[in-house]
Amino acid sequence: MFGKSKKQEELEQEMLLKQAEADKYLKKLSEVTDKMRLVQKETEAGIVTMEGSQSELDSQMAKLLETVSAAAGEAKRQNAKNRELLKEIGVLADRAEKTEGSYQRSVEGIYRREKELLEMIDQGRKLTSPKEVLELAATGMRQEMEEMEQRIGEMEEMENQMGVLSLNAAIEAGRLGEEGVQFVEAAEKVRDLSGKYHQSASFMAEKMKKMEERLMEAETQVLYLTQIWNEHNSRLEKAAEGFGTFAGRLEATESRNLVPQIRAVTESLEQSIGDSETVSKQYDTAQDVVGQAGKTFRKQQETLNSLRRKAKEVEEWLRAVGAEIGR
Repeated sequence: MFGKSKKQEELEQEMLLKQAEADKYLKKLSEVTDKMRLVQKETEAGIVTMEGSQSELDSQMAKLLETVSAAAGEAKRQNAKNRELLKEIGVLADRAEKTEGSYQRSVEGIYRREKELLEMIDQGRKLTSPKEVLELAATGMRQEMEEMEQRIGEMEEMENQMGVLSLNAAIEAGRLGEEGVQFVEAAEKVRDLSGKYHQSASFMAEKMKKMEERLMEAETQVLYLTQIWNEHNSRLEKAAEGFGTFAGRLEATESRNLVPQIRAVTESLEQSIGDSETVSKQYDTAQDVVGQAGKTFRKQQETLNSLRRKAKEVEEWLRAVGAEIGR
């Protein structure tokens, strides 16, 4: 009389089974949420590493600018020395009646000039190629981008998992009464979270694509600069060889035959100076180009800050959903 009816016991048993099934789904949702939290932390760690790469790139770009500035300054100094030598040879041509001692001093000056040019060329060859300077940092940033893209793929997979979980939860909700309604609400919130997380993933993917484009642009600019550097060294080497040849001719020639040769070398120097001034202008242009590339890289810092803000938003969403499921 006071015992439970068989039907009542069956209903209670069925309710317990449904509740166990609901608990299973809740546990699964909690596991997925925990996994998302882990991925979020990994993503933020990746951003920190990218910031390190960014700092390295900024440092290398500053070094490159310093090198280019020094090279441009040296080219201008060499122009001034060329002009001084040009005036000296012009005076010698107009005053051919000078003693042999004047010509000997001219020869010595030319040899000194040749030595200075060769030293500059040798110094330039020892400098690290700008392209190689940036290669390591660029590779590191690309690796970080690839890792973040993998994490984005994990985010998308979790979004799909949450969609399936929410659908299953809705099916079970019809048989769980008020508890089922609460369960579905929690599942839907997690699904909404996955959508927001997917938006964050898409946002980061877009930003990384832009960063990659900027990096390729900077590499192109640095390659252009390297070509200018090589061209400048080649022209200086050619001028140095010309000076050496002329000095040798002066030593082997009598004074009365010097004037035509001095006139010839004067014309050669005029051409050399024109070439050197062209290189100096190219270096000035290159400094502007690389300076702009430096500004572009610094803009990446703003991008990384945006990614960090996104990661913080995701972390707050995850905490809210985790608290809801844990009630």
